[in-house]
Amino acid sequence: MKYSLDIRKSNIPCHLDLEKEITLKKNGLLTFTLRVNNNNIVDLNFTQYIDVTTYRAIKGITISQFSVAFDN
Repeated sequence: MKYSLDIRKSNIPCHLDLEKEITLKKNGLLTFTLRVNNNNIVDLNFTQYIDVTTYRAIKGITISQFSVAFDN
């Protein structure tokens, strides 16, 4: 089979970033969020899951809550 992939010039940097992350990951799960507007990639976000047992120096976790009020 022959494939053709046409990439817009504005989307090339995102494709390069994605290829770089795939190369770095090699094996395993690669999770990312891609936001597209009018066929243009406007946002690329890579999600990394970390096992807390890797960071043995953690003594505790603090959870804070905040709220945002909107004035109409």
